[in-house]
Amino acid sequence: MRFQEFYRSNPLRVFVCLNLFATTASGVLGQSIEPSKCYRPAVTPPASFVQTPLSLSLPAATTKNVRLMGASGNGTTVDSSAIQSIIDSNPNATIYFPLGLYRLHNLNQPGLQFNNFHGTAVMQNGARFLCDTITTPSAGTCIRFVNSSNATVGNFEIGYIGDSALPLPRSQAGNTAMLIENSQNITVNNTTIEHSPGPGIWVDTSTNIQFLGGTSVNNTAADGLHFENVGSAVVNNYFSQNTGDDALEWNNTSTGTVNCGLTASNIQIYRSLSSGIAVRGGCGSTFSNFYIDTTANSGLIVAQDPNFGTLVPKNATFTNGTVLSSGRFSSPVVSGKDCIDVSTSQNATFNNIACIYPLINGARIDGGANAVTLNGVTVDAAPNVGFAVTNATNVWFTNTVSRGSAGGGYVFNGVTAGSVNGAFACNSGAYGYYHAGTSKLAETNLTSYDSSEGNSSNRAWWAENGSSAISLNGMSLVDDQTANPIVVGEVGGNGSITISGVSVSSPRAGFVVQLH
Repeated sequence: MRFQEFYRSNPLRVFVCLNLFATTASGVLGQSIEPSKCYRPAVTPPASFVQTPLSLSLPAATTKNVRLMGASGNGTTVDSSAIQSIIDSNPNATIYFPLGLYRLHNLNQPGLQFNNFHGTAVMQNGARFLCDTITTPSAGTCIRFVNSSNATVGNFEIGYIGDSALPLPRSQAGNTAMLIENSQNITVNNTTIEHSPGPGIWVDTSTNIQFLGGTSVNNTAADGLHFENVGSAVVNNYFSQNTGDDALEWNNTSTGTVNCGLTASNIQIYRSLSSGIAVRGGCGSTFSNFYIDTTANSGLIVAQDPNFGTLVPKNATFTNGTVLSSGRFSSPVVSGKDCIDVSTSQNATFNNIACIYPLINGARIDGGANAVTLNGVTVDAAPNVGFAVTNATNVWFTNTVSRGSAGGGYVFNGVTAGSVNGAFACNSGAYGYYHAGTSKLAETNLTSYDSSEGNSSNRAWWAENGSSAISLNGMSLVDDQTANPIVVGEVGGNGSITISGVSVSSPRAGFVVQLH
């Protein structure tokens, strides 16, 4: 194996500390073994979604059976007035809906309203509300909770008469199927929304709202489950399918009640006409154990939305998830098309997430994002870049993997401060690791396997265009096809590039490190 070093005489300081040694698995150059992390793992769909009905607890003294008090429940007679009178007269009672179809009239009004309600509203599992107005703009909210507190809701199933016409196009989205606003301490158990002319569930200016026992939202014209200016919330077991906008959104447009403290777990999302999970302005949100399959826009997004005046999102954490085919669903709602999309934000963390076959990038971090952590994130078959970081500060990568990303494994452009540790770039079409205008980046224990996919003009590791203060300490070049796997170009200011601990297994390279 030949090794040469080239230095250009200039006032900039470039330090290249080299510790090179050649290794092969078979003893023959060009026949090294592909690292195990470069193999694409099989995708295992989650178990079928299961909801848990709320057990009926009907104290005889306070239970009001709507069928015994004037509601028909036959699906034909409009029961709005009869049921509304029962609720208004018994705000602290247990309102019980036996098996039946309860038709509600929601023309320019809520079909049913729980105002200043502090009791329990529970349906026998299998009973259903049917709102009868679906046209925009005349469709009012179907079920509304307002100014309520310390209430429990159980086994609500909400649908619409004439649902063959639903969902409406996103441009015609109307009112929500279930609205909770100006309320606190509301527990919603085992809820199903089937079709909505607008969002499925909207929670606004409320605090301590819990969705337990399974929440299923399907075929909506707008968001599936949306939180706006909410103090705190819990979502455990959430399923959505065919939502006309974000499947699950944590949003904040107010400095009064700030979205802070959402815990969402066990999430399944299929076919969203926008993003899977969106954090826009909220703080202190955690999402765990999620499976997102086919979205029109980014699977996970953390960003300020200036179009709606949201705040800068802070402290969002995503753990243990799979995102398939993000950006690949046709939709009139246009946004990013990446698996993970992080823009103007503070402290976003992603742990153990598999990004598979996104439309553009695996993870895109840009727009002034600060303090972004990716730990155990893997990207498979991104048409552009596995991890694309632009104009961001303090970005930390640990044990990340890019497999088969056509435009490159890792691209850092205009990045200030951060680290990359234990990263793999496998079968990248252009660059394994590329740096431009980047500074204060510490990289350790990197692996590049066939990073240029046979294109000798590309590089396994490249720093140029004013990059400075980058250290590469420990890199394994495995079966790399590029003629010059490590290249250092123009260095900015008085910065330095340091390279040490490079091991080489079966390269075709004439030069391992080249300085321009």
